[in-house]
Amino acid sequence: MSDYGGRRYRYGVHGQPWYWRRRQNARRQNGRFEDVFKFQPGNEITLGPIIDANNLLANVNQMARDGGQAPGPDGIRFSDLGRRERGDICRDVSTMIASGDYLPGPASRVEKTKPNGGTRTLMIRNGIDRVISKAVVNAITPVIDPRLMECAMGFRPGRNIQQLLAGLEAAVIQQGFPVIVTDDIRRAFDNVPINSTIPAFRRHIDDTDTMRLVEIILRGHDGESRQVGIDQGDPLSPLALNTLLDQVLDGPLLAAHPGIPFWRYVDNLVWCCQDVSEGRRVLHEARQFLDAAGFALKGDSGPIDLRRQGAQADLLGFRIRRQDAGQLSFRLNEESWRGLKQQLIAAHDAPEPARTASMAVRGWLGVHGPAFGDVDGRAVVDGVCRTASQVGFWEVASADTLLRVVGEAYERRLAIRRKAFSSDASTHGGSSSPVYDTNALRASQSTRSPYGAAEAGLTGSIPAHPGSIS
Repeated sequence: MSDYGGRRYRYGVHGQPWYWRRRQNARRQNGRFEDVFKFQPGNEITLGPIIDANNLLANVNQMARDGGQAPGPDGIRFSDLGRRERGDICRDVSTMIASGDYLPGPASRVEKTKPNGGTRTLMIRNGIDRVISKAVVNAITPVIDPRLMECAMGFRPGRNIQQLLAGLEAAVIQQGFPVIVTDDIRRAFDNVPINSTIPAFRRHIDDTDTMRLVEIILRGHDGESRQVGIDQGDPLSPLALNTLLDQVLDGPLLAAHPGIPFWRYVDNLVWCCQDVSEGRRVLHEARQFLDAAGFALKGDSGPIDLRRQGAQADLLGFRIRRQDAGQLSFRLNEESWRGLKQQLIAAHDAPEPARTASMAVRGWLGVHGPAFGDVDGRAVVDGVCRTASQVGFWEVASADTLLRVVGEAYERRLAIRRKAFSSDASTHGGSSSPVYDTNALRASQSTRSPYGAAEAGLTGSIPAHPGSIS
């Protein structure tokens, strides 16, 4: 017996087990269940395929394989459940949603330390509630995502931090925007106005039943009494934030300043301007748009003119500076190393700690390709291994494997940079086509690093290895 959303489910023991019927109809690849259901771009979204028991089970199996968060208040992990139990739960939940009786259970509050200081509050729901949210996200993202502004880079398929940095570099070097403005939305998830988010979703979803489920998920166990704030930690929350900010910030800001290169990575904002005064004007308008929607900026820093001696900007774990040759250097700041350490600490709570730690390291290296250049890859690997050993993981992968990951990360960085420098810079909307800068691109591909180990964050004022980070 187990509790989900205030209702008790009994695992059936009579009759043909549900999962045998699935085995007869499912398409398996490499021993896995068929892919989760996704609408195709342009499809009309309906509730039936999303809450189909087969689809819910596919999402259960996907989340069980991927691991992830700790269990919710019920203490149950999907790895604790047999196939019959998973199938019976999915069938019962599907019926419950269709009949209008579904309500998410309460969530556990977990405080996580942020790499740049402070804490982030995660609300961890029961496993089956997260599955329902994940099934909705998987199904509707292919329809909604193509309609969002291209400047939003976080939690979107086919978009990542490296593309943002390459676009920013092209804007500074090629297009004449040497002033960078960065800021964060203060506690963005906690301040999402749900009554404004629902209409933002309705622009993409006509089906009343699907919208009802989306609203139930956003309001959570509190129901109609929750007016502000969505659970950071629920799979639907990033898509909800992107969908809302597309309407209240991204679109209005790009319409007001169509020539300004602008990007948003979840709640991190960055844009490039021609001078400091223009940067202040855009910052003021962004603050007005957000204030009207119920959000606020942290206001940590103002415009930064990279042409000034010693000027630097911190963004998403990178410290950005302009070199004498006119290029940008990206080195790892302390925040990036602390972020890796926290991911490895959290891996101890996963069902397979060693596997989760190895995946965390590979993912971290993949994201930070712009900082590696062609510095000695062993310095990077040594720093990662020291961090891992500090928290009890003495071997996350062989040195040769990690060196290969470092090399592949930098090669991807070069490919993304080449694309940003040679194609229309459409990631920020409204910008003119860049001029191909062969000198800057050739320098980035040279066999020697244009900025050396210190600029990669491996020596100098940034720790040469994370051992000096407390």
